[in-house]
Amino acid sequence: MLCLALTGGGLQGQESLPASLLPGALNPSPWITAPGSLRLFSWSGQEQPAQVPGPGRAFLSSALVPGWGQYQQGRRRWMAYLGLELTAAYLHFDRRSDARRLRQRYRDLAWDEARGGGPPSVRRDGDFVYYETLTKWVRSGAFDVDPGLPGLSPETDPGTFNGSIWSLAVEIFNLDPSNPGTSSGYEGALSFYQERAYGPEFLWDWSGSPGSQERFGDLIQESDGRFRAARQALGLLVANHLASALDGFITARVQTLSGSRILVTASLPVGP
Repeated sequence: MLCLALTGGGLQGQESLPASLLPGALNPSPWITAPGSLRLFSWSGQEQPAQVPGPGRAFLSSALVPGWGQYQQGRRRWMAYLGLELTAAYLHFDRRSDARRLRQRYRDLAWDEARGGGPPSVRRDGDFVYYETLTKWVRSGAFDVDPGLPGLSPETDPGTFNGSIWSLAVEIFNLDPSNPGTSSGYEGALSFYQERAYGPEFLWDWSGSPGSQERFGDLIQESDGRFRAARQALGLLVANHLASALDGFITARVQTLSGSRILVTASLPVGP
């Protein structure tokens, strides 16, 4: 009969080894081989140090502050995690601050040089698509070329942004270019134009300020680059938290498995 005895983490157990086979001890040790038996093998692990954090605590500590779990485990790589955290955080906030400053500069430039300036109380800043459009078109054109007439008179100059929108509407709705108002699709084309053309508060003209549009485009590119760098640094922050948390968990798990007291013996009876 094959006999096996196991103990681990302060809990003892044994299989197929009657107490009568062991010398009269109330708490027999599994290291003792029963009389008439042949010991096949024995193995024992080591006790886990009490001060080492468990896997759950190491994971949460490192997820909260990268390197904290490694510090608790006595691993010197905690300095690398913490150093990367501080560097990435600095880069994120620094690049984001630069990006916002540059964004304000190109918005101010567009207001002063292309949009006519005026008191800040009447200024309305557009979205990112609006400012991207300002880099591609010198003039917006009018929204209503003849405000004195009833209804809306769209810009017809295709060299302007609003004029290009009306030209597209004429093509889509198959209007008569010589007299679009008499075409059946005129109302649909007019709605298309109103939804996509820029109104009076967003009109622009770079032609009176040579070089300003180019400087404006450069500022947008610089701002976009800073925002992109800020996002990359933020991604590095998230990756550092995740890597530190997984490192802490795996290290603690390995320590738990290798440090727990596990005692295994096996013996095989011999003789009659």
